[in-house]
Amino acid sequence: MARIDLLVVDDHPLLRAGVKVLLSSNSSIVITEASSGDDAIFVLKQQRVDIVLLDIDMPGKNGVDVARYIEENFPDIKTVFLTSHADFYTFASATDVAYAGFLFKENALELLSDCLATVARGDKYIGKCCVEYFTANKERLDCVRKIKMAIKLLTDTELRVLLLVSEGKTTPQIAEQLFNSAKTIENHRTNICQKLELKGSNNLLTFALENKWLFKND
Repeated sequence: MARIDLLVVDDHPLLRAGVKVLLSSNSSIVITEASSGDDAIFVLKQQRVDIVLLDIDMPGKNGVDVARYIEENFPDIKTVFLTSHADFYTFASATDVAYAGFLFKENALELLSDCLATVARGDKYIGKCCVEYFTANKERLDCVRKIKMAIKLLTDTELRVLLLVSEGKTTPQIAEQLFNSAKTIENHRTNICQKLELKGSNNLLTFALENKWLFKND
């Protein structure tokens, strides 16, 4: 196997240590560690990296943020995601970002060597459990993608209004915060409902509360 410069990004020292022990017998793999998204970006700017083994759910700048940064600035670097089997929202947030591999943490170490070899060859590797999870949650994932596409139709102001609705703010409160009239805010709410195919203020509030995780960082 040709040399692989691997960046392992995870906020749990035990997982990083486990990866190092597992791969210690393979002299072709040179490992660098990062304990946060910000640390990972610093490393990416400083040295060569071929593959990033990236925990999705980290405090601060999470794995999806780092993957987007890689996609925009280092498109030749391959990303392998790590995530928890039970965390649908984290899992779904990563599915529209470019990745070369996907592993659940529950069995990541036993699949890692095969995954890295596959990704290094230029192929995509998705663990069997991930494939099963993709299949079992296909309808939910398709729904998430549809909602994301609809949210992209909103203007910046409409997006701010939607975020404030998700925080429980009333029309007068939103108007005061955005320095607009209540009538203007009502017009924004109407436009949001039309673009998201929602009927009525109650449905808008329900949508905003249930789907805040999809637009709060946009």
